[in-house]
Amino acid sequence: MNLDKTLVSFLEEDAFEKDVTTALIPASECEAEVVANEECILAGVNEVSRLFELQGIKMVFLKNDGEVCGEGETVMRLKGSNKSMLSVERTALNLLGRMSGVATLCKKAVGVTGRYGVKVALTRKTMPGLRDFDKKAAKIAGAWPHRHDLGDMVLIKDNHLVFCKSIEEVVGKAKESYPNLKVEAEADSLEQALAAAEAGADIVMLDNFPISEASKAIEKLRAYPVKIELSGGINFDNLEVYARLKPDIISMGYLTKSARIVDFSLNVIG
Repeated sequence: MNLDKTLVSFLEEDAFEKDVTTALIPASECEAEVVANEECILAGVNEVSRLFELQGIKMVFLKNDGEVCGEGETVMRLKGSNKSMLSVERTALNLLGRMSGVATLCKKAVGVTGRYGVKVALTRKTMPGLRDFDKKAAKIAGAWPHRHDLGDMVLIKDNHLVFCKSIEEVVGKAKESYPNLKVEAEADSLEQALAAAEAGADIVMLDNFPISEASKAIEKLRAYPVKIELSGGINFDNLEVYARLKPDIISMGYLTKSARIVDFSLNVIG
């Protein structure tokens, strides 16, 4: 990703150069601060600072990515053109809020699973255009971003298997075709999971397994040199119960689908 190009595209989406409201005010130099209106784990400070920097705004950082930011705490102070600052304001706060929202949920999940030595992972259930930012926010919070895109690793899902004779066939083909890539296979039954492990999958994902079935599958899969991932329907109501089973990975679409935009404000102070 070309960060500057992506950030400018966000500004262009908001027609920042056609800000008819800001055009009404007299130009001047001003100072402002970005303040958190609720507690969160910060993520996106570097991206937001670059947004302002591209418009000639100077900054002083008081908080960094990965730090806990309390309600009412100042994240950064800004100095520069009032017109530039106000035209960038909402885009910057939205991005900071989204990334901090994802990081806050990821940190909470890591706090639960870490007690059991289990890795938390993101999924690809991200908004188009925001994947790089969501994945970075997850890493800041200590979660595994998982595969970045469709070329990053092989992940064989149920819809792929509709067109194949067996899971063994497609796992074998994947291992032969892409010797340098990890191969993960999604399984919706114990038999399918064992077949994938037997065929040489690097990761077997137990998809939407109830607790009792997941426990049984994990026990049997430990006979193979394979990583075990649990996924599907996992949220904070059942995360610890699944973590106690001690799979290697728990992936949660919830971390991006349910992430709230953390509330930040930009306040002009002089």
